[in-house]
Amino acid sequence: MPKKYVERVGDDGFKKQPIGLGPYKFVSHTPGVELIMEANEAYWRKIPSVKRLVFKSVPRFDHARGDAEAGEVDVAYLLDVPQALEVKRDPTLKLAFSGGIATFFLDFLDQWDPKSPWADQRVRLAATTPSIARR
Repeated sequence: MPKKYVERVGDDGFKKQPIGLGPYKFVSHTPGVELIMEANEAYWRKIPSVKRLVFKSVPRFDHARGDAEAGEVDVAYLLDVPQALEVKRDPTLKLAFSGGIATFFLDFLDQWDPKSPWADQRVRLAATTPSIARR
């Protein structure tokens, strides 16, 4: 965290508009709903070719699958085995290995809405690593 920025805007200001040195810039965050980021055109390394990332929280598999089938979602991950097998049987979807046994993501833990479905620990514990993507 940039100390001078945090001193200027305070902890609450940083939570609303965080900044960092990565390839993407924070745009907005709605707890339990979505996180939007855009490519940082001033990034000191290679500028990302994907210009906008929208991470959506979709706690129900049938909704995520429907979004993937409708072309609304490019990638869904953290499927359990029965869900992965269901995706594998669908010729319009592609089941792909996510590249490792770890998943890395960005969390704003103290910004979570307690009414969010993701606040339920059982939902978080149900996550595994297979991924789906549209063909």
